[in-house]
This record gives sequence, structure tokens and C-alpha cells, in this order.
Amino acid sequence: MVSSHGGTTHYRAPELVAHQRYRNPVDIWALGVVGLQYLETLPDEDDTTEAEYTRRVSDHARRLARQDPSSGHRRLLSQMLHMASTERPSTLACFEAIANLVAA
Repeated sequence: MVSSHGGTTHYRAPELVAHQRYRNPVDIWALGVVGLQYLETLPDEDDTTEAEYTRRVSDHARRLARQDPSSGHRRLLSQMLHMASTERPSTLACFEAIANLVAA
């Protein structure tokens, strides 16, 4: 298990910002940020701290999902960008959701 805390600021999960150990949900967060960046938008960075920015990313994803509850990709991104790592979907659940979105 990796214990270093590297990574690009935009993609760092809240638990890495808080200097907690790296676990699989960190990858789910990073993939969610990439999805949000390419399918929607990322919030502006401004002069926020890393912790504030991760909260803004999570809030932004939830807001987009609430705006269009029928949007499967917005719902998935909101789940992937949940602040609590235990609430993020597993890798398998993400792959299944993506497969369902592509097949639709």
C-alpha cells in the first residue's frame, strides 16, 4: 500500500488532503474529477485551500446531479466525488455504471 501523498491538486481526494492513507477510493475520486472535467466543468480554483477546493468539487458534482436527476453520468460523478470515501462506489460498481451508460 502506498503511503505517500503526491498527486495533482485538482485530483487529490479529501483523505489525501487530510494526510490519511491511500486506499482504493482515492482512485475513484481522481477518476470522478477527470469525468467531471471532461463531461461537465470543474469549479474555479480561485485562492482556495486544497481542502476547500475538494469540498467545492464535491458540492459542484452534487449540484449538477440535483439539476438533472435523470442524468446517469451526473449521478455517477456525484457518487464518485462524495467527500466520505466510504460512500464512494467500488471500482466494480463504477465499471458497471459506465457500461450501462455506454449501452444506453
